[in-house]
Parts: sequence; C-alpha cells; structure tokens
Amino acid sequence: MAEFNPQFLDAAQDVLMDLKAKAKQAEEKGDVLTFGLMNELIKVVSPIVTKAHARLLREEKANFNAGYKALRAKFREDGAKNRDDLPHLKRD
Repeated sequence: MAEFNPQFLDAAQDVLMDLKAKAKQAEEKGDVLTFGLMNELIKVVSPIVTKAHARLLREEKANFNAGYKALRAKFREDGAKNRDDLPHLKRD
C-alpha cells in the first residue's frame, strides 16, 4: 500500500479555507449566487479533507504499530538466544 502524501492534506485544507473565506465575503456583500455556489463547493470539499486527515492519522498509527511489532519480534529473537537475561514476572 502506498504511503499517503501529507502535502495533499495541506493543499486540500488550503482549498477548503479559501472556499470558506470566499463564502464569507459573498455573505458580507449579500451575493446570494456566489454564496450558494461556495456553500455547495464546501459541501464537496469538506468530507474529502476530513477523510484525508483520518487516513493520515490511520497511516501514522499503522507505522507506529509496525515499528512496535518489529521491535517485539527482535526482542523475542534475541530472547530466544539467552532466556536467562529476559525480565521475568515474579509472583508472591
């Protein structure tokens, strides 16, 4: 699976912020047509940005989990060589 490009998220957020700024300007001017158009575009772009952000977070978590899994595997491999050096739980 290809890595998600965080620059896409930044660009998408910039587009969304620009649309919101233009919608606010149109609202202040009383331009109903432009405000309606910006509103429709915001409805399209906003879920895309939300999904992209969620995907970035999922991929960051997956990378963290993969690193943890590799570290555990290395620990187990090293531990199999010398089990006496491994920490053990002691029960009272």
